[in-house]
Amino acid sequence: MEEEIVERHGSFGCGSLEEVGQTNSPTVGPNFLFALKKGDVEARGATRFMVQDLRELGFNNVADRLEPFASVVSKNASADDKEKLWSKCAHEYTREDRPCLYREMNKAIRNDAPEVRLWAAFIGVLLFSGNHYEECELAVSVPPSARLKTPTQVYRGFAMDPSMLTRYEEGRAFFWQAFVSTSVEERPSISFAQGNASGDDVAVLFEIELP
Repeated sequence: MEEEIVERHGSFGCGSLEEVGQTNSPTVGPNFLFALKKGDVEARGATRFMVQDLRELGFNNVADRLEPFASVVSKNASADDKEKLWSKCAHEYTREDRPCLYREMNKAIRNDAPEVRLWAAFIGVLLFSGNHYEECELAVSVPPSARLKTPTQVYRGFAMDPSMLTRYEEGRAFFWQAFVSTSVEERPSISFAQGNASGDDVAVLFEIELP
């Protein structure tokens, strides 16, 4: 049987190091902080700016697909309309188009680039549409089927240079300045990490507890 080497890291809580955001900064960059604040506001009623900003970022096809859903939502919209917009945005995030939305958005977030401010509305839809506010205060809402009902363990696997391992000692808190994709299944996460390891890279599996 082939020996399996996987470093395991837990407690908190792709591909190349650049892609997964290895800069586990203890602080939030000023542009991303602005985007979080703006996104918080826009999730409560100003989602129309999302389509406009996506066009400015060059994601015209995404804007075209989201516009019919974004144009009808407000605080007073039906729960069904609010949930449809969130579901469409979540789907757009996972698409492997060219340009790839999730890669470009996370790159801007990690680098705290000025254009991350144009991602504010999209970030707000994904991040502030759950239990942060009463649903009557939101213009977009996470469908009940997508909400965690009990604490859940998920996994994230990727490959890194051995010198990076000291940043992820067990029990140490850290921060990834980007959205992080995970799986509820351990095996695919391990396979993903091993498939992206090359040279001296170490396959790393993070076990993340979601409350």
